[in-house]
Amino acid sequence: IMIVEFKDFLFVMDCPGNFFMSQSTIDAVREAIPNKAIKYVASSHTHGDHAGGARAYFHSGATLITTPAHVEFYKKLAKLKQTIRPDPFASSPKEPMIETFADKRVITDGEQTVELYNVGPNAHSEELVIAYLPEQKILWQADIFFIPYTGKEVNAAMPITLAFAQKLKALGVVNFEQIIDAHHNRIATREEFQATLQKAGFNEF
Repeated sequence: IMIVEFKDFLFVMDCPGNFFMSQSTIDAVREAIPNKAIKYVASSHTHGDHAGGARAYFHSGATLITTPAHVEFYKKLAKLKQTIRPDPFASSPKEPMIETFADKRVITDGEQTVELYNVGPNAHSEELVIAYLPEQKILWQADIFFIPYTGKEVNAAMPITLAFAQKLKALGVVNFEQIIDAHHNRIATREEFQATLQKAGFNEF
């Protein structure tokens, strides 16, 4: 999960787990930044560990930003009937607020900017969203670049990472300095990203 603060609102990248897991994130964000609401949430793709908590954001009134092929998933998720442990959204009359983009979406207030890119299709998902903060030169990604959680060495890039690098080059997203991984808190540098590519014989990034 990545939280980005704008002048008047907040943006959250990814909503993993279920309603209650994502609600705990929402509660923590409200406690840390009480004067700003979460206006937007975006999910990288529709696997449960990245999208299952969308119902909590629907319930909070946030707008979900996603790609066209994933809209039906979220509409079905919003309408799921729950009988064992209903969450608060189960009894809510709210319709989920969903906005889509095909290739690129920019969220900005003139000072802070988040650029969302669809880097699919790839071996992991038909459509997959990454986030880039051009001012901070930070790239956030899920399940397409892997680096060991500990240690200094990096592995040779997997085919999906090579495809990711080619996509980034085509999009012109090459000036980042750090990469955040959705699944752990080790921050990789651009040099480490390049090293994984070079170990796999890819020297064009």
